[in-house]
Amino acid sequence: MAGLGMLLLLALLAPLVSWHAPDAVDLASRRQAPSLGHPFGTDDLGRDVFSRVAHGARVSLAIGLLSAAITGVVGIAIGASAGFGGGWLDSLLMRITDAMLAIPRLPLLMVAAAIFEPTILVLIMLVGAVGWMETARVVRAEFLSLRERSFVQAARAAGASPLRVVGRHILPNAAPAAAVAMTLAVGRGILLESTMSFFGVGVQPPQSSWGNMLYQAQSTMATEPWVAIFPGLFIFGTVFSVFIIGDRVGDDGVPA
Repeated sequence: MAGLGMLLLLALLAPLVSWHAPDAVDLASRRQAPSLGHPFGTDDLGRDVFSRVAHGARVSLAIGLLSAAITGVVGIAIGASAGFGGGWLDSLLMRITDAMLAIPRLPLLMVAAAIFEPTILVLIMLVGAVGWMETARVVRAEFLSLRERSFVQAARAAGASPLRVVGRHILPNAAPAAAVAMTLAVGRGILLESTMSFFGVGVQPPQSSWGNMLYQAQSTMATEPWVAIFPGLFIFGTVFSVFIIGDRVGDDGVPA
């Protein structure tokens, strides 16, 4: 939790903590190793890697967090409808979910990003649109279990409307499982954005993200490894942090 908090703080304070503009070209400082003036070194255009990592955190974290919010809204709505409604509605929604799961996610995203201009908003929508299935399945399973519990049956017997039963009795008890699925969706979103940017169909230069920094570092990785190491470490650290939070939420119901 503390690690992710520090990364969010870095993203928020990027203009204050970085000494150089992220896209400022300084050919006199090309390919410098990490130093006091450039803590993460510089790339082949003389741009400060630390500044690009800090500003790239805004893009990568925004895509991860906002796409996870979309997956949560869509996944909870579909999972709750399937689990509570049952019957033909459950069968229809789960067949749609299974069909979406059968489609390879990354190739689908790459084709979609090639068709549409891959702005940050478009990437958020695309990643969110292909990530709701796991959340839907988790929420459906919780609803199928909870709707047979005695407190739900008592609410129904007391005359509570279906909307009240769902909103007041079932959904709050399914929230921890949904929170775990949404937490893991943050990590998946960051990895998908990074992979798409690595293949050149994600965030476009001069806007920096951790993924397109890795993409741009391919040609100089052998001679200037720091250009790839630092964004790679931030991707690893962020995904590891959100997976740990998801594990804690699953064990305790709240992040520790």
